[in-house]
Amino acid sequence: CSKVHSIKDPSCRFLKKLSCPDALYMVRRVSDEEIKLALFDIDGNEAPGPDGFSS
Repeated sequence: CSKVHSIKDPSCRFLKKLSCPDALYMVRRVSDEEIKLALFDIDGNEAPGPDGFSS
């Protein structure tokens, strides 16, 4: 008799999962003011990103 057994991806053990409230927080509306505050809070002396430019 042949049975098919599912194989779980071993990398799943290392992934953190968001709680339901945290997941809902990630898809909420973001205000223009919140975007502005986040952008102006970035330090301009950071290391270059993948495109070669710093923030």
